[in-house]
Formats: sequence, C-alpha cells, structure tokens
Amino acid sequence: MRPSWYFERGLPGGVRVSSAHRGVGDLLRWKTLVRQGVSVKGLHMRTLRGGRPGALALGGMLCVLLLATAVQAGPILGSYDSSDLSGLVETGRWTEGFKFGTPNTVGNGAHAASWNAGVLGAQWELIGPTIASTTVIYPVGGSPVPPPTGMAIIIYQRVFDTTGATLTLTDTGPWWNAADPGTEYVVDLTLYEQTLTVTYVNGAIANASSIETFQGDIQGYPGYQLLYGHTVGAYEDYGLAAQLPANYPSFFPVGSPAGAWGVAEGIRFDIVPEPSTMALLGTGVLGLMLRGIKKRR
Repeated sequence: MRPSWYFERGLPGGVRVSSAHRGVGDLLRWKTLVRQGVSVKGLHMRTLRGGRPGALALGGMLCVLLLATAVQAGPILGSYDSSDLSGLVETGRWTEGFKFGTPNTVGNGAHAASWNAGVLGAQWELIGPTIASTTVIYPVGGSPVPPPTGMAIIIYQRVFDTTGATLTLTDTGPWWNAADPGTEYVVDLTLYEQTLTVTYVNGAIANASSIETFQGDIQGYPGYQLLYGHTVGAYEDYGLAAQLPANYPSFFPVGSPAGAWGVAEGIRFDIVPEPSTMALLGTGVLGLMLRGIKKRR
C-alpha cells in the first residue's frame, strides 16, 4: 500500500502543513517549500503505513457501522398516529375486566384491539396489564365514591402490573419491515399507566375517558423499543360478562364476572432505538475518533 507523507511542527508564521492525502503530491509540496526558500529546519517527515488514519478512515468505518445497523431486520422507526389523527393506525375498542366484579380494584385488567368495522385485532392488540396497587384519587384525599345526587368528577390514577403483558403489532401496520419473517411484532410491556376521568350524575356514570401511556421492548429485535403509546379511551357501557357485545375484546383477566367497555382513539405509537443502543453507537463513534486523533499525532 502506498505510504503518505505527513508534515508536522510549525512553519514560519505559524503555518502548519498536514497533508496526508496523496504520497507523491506531498513529496512535491515538500520540495516546493525548499525551492521557495522556506526553511524546513525543524520539520520532519514520516510515513504512515496504510495511509491517512484520520477523517477518511473514520468516515469509512462509520459508514460500515451505520450500514450494518440499517440492514438489520426490524420494525420501521417512526411515529404512528391513529386514523382520527390523520394517521394509518386503526382506532380500536377496549375492555376492562373487573376481577372481583367491581371497578378500580387491584387485579382488574385491560384488553384492547384495533377495530376496522369488520375485524377485531387485525392490526394491533394489547392484553395483559392488571392494576397493581390501590388507585390514587385526585384531588388527593377525595372520595372514590360519588355523591348520590348532583354531578361529580373523580380522577383516578392507576399503575398496572405489566408481567406477561404484550402489545402485538401485525404486518398490516405501517411499522412493518418487509424483510422480517413472520407476521407480527410482539412488544413486552415494561410500563403501563392510566389516568381515568369519570363524570357521575346522581351517583351513576354519565361519561368517562382515560389516557394510557406505556412502553416496552420488541421481542426478537434487540435495540428496538416502543417508547410510549398514548391512547384516549372513551367509555360506552359496563355490565356483566354475559352482556359484553361480541365485537369487543374479551374481559381480562379471563373469568372476570363484570367489566366496562368503550372505544380507543387518539392512538400514537412511537418506535425508537433503545437508549442503550444509541449509547453503544455513540461510544463506538467516539472510540473511532479518538483512535484517529491518536494516530495522527
């Protein structure tokens, strides 16, 4: 491999020559300096095997690294909104199974799925999270029981146990990478929280809506994470399990004697690289830069 010459130390006037692009060209520039009467005393020339280890080599190694990341199979990164937000994600329907027959109870579970006016769960389905601790009422100290007369608004903050909980994204969604095998991505949920706002009139539910936030890791694709999902669920009705309409997700946990159901809108899924993956890539790039700087000195 042709060596390249690298000039160091200051020329008169503080000029520095650091030309390691072309071996022959550098040699000619060296001779030109001599012919022009520039003192080259104190300058020295050395050869670097393999050519310049600086920006060109760094750029090449970085390109290889990024290319390897780009060709890795995995979901397409990006933000995905539901159709009511002008996106491509189907809106859906949800249920909450009342494990012991009453709402806001530890053990009650969520089940939601896309609904395209014909098929339930054709694009996405969430199942498995259950209420993990006592529901927090806002304002703090407020009563979870509505007054028997008049109107009252109660806000419930709930944290769910995500053990075994999943969000399935099928190959009909905009996140699907055609290079991947199978027909779905399965997200293992690591966080699921809900803020539920209920309006009561004379002790009965008149309206309810909820906001869910959740995140999780995509099975089989290290480095991919559903950073958070955001859905707005509107309440429609509640009753015994036998009264649940056929085109709503089943109650979860299985065997719940009662529950509530409604629609899921305002959905947003964000699929992003895991922070650990980005940190690793950044560390690798920094290492390459430091290596290049060290070799140039």
